[in-house]
Amino acid sequence: MTADVTVDVRDMTCAQALARVSRAMAGLTAGQVAAVQGTASDVRNDVQSWARSLRHAVVASDERDGEFCVWIQTSVSA
Repeated sequence: MTADVTVDVRDMTCAQALARVSRAMAGLTAGQVAAVQGTASDVRNDVQSWARSLRHAVVASDERDGEFCVWIQTSVSA
């Protein structure tokens, strides 16, 4: 999957990761996609919950070798 921006949140706490993802998503226009890469499963879960709470779409999620990638598409109303 192709992303418009990649956000690296490896080795971050949930709060740090959400702040970084939020800043990155703020720079995107409706329909663009951010790929969030990290290592902690609690961060993955929080990023997905945060995205859905803002009505962004979690379009894909993958985990390999202890690292995850979540693709989030910005909503039209964001």
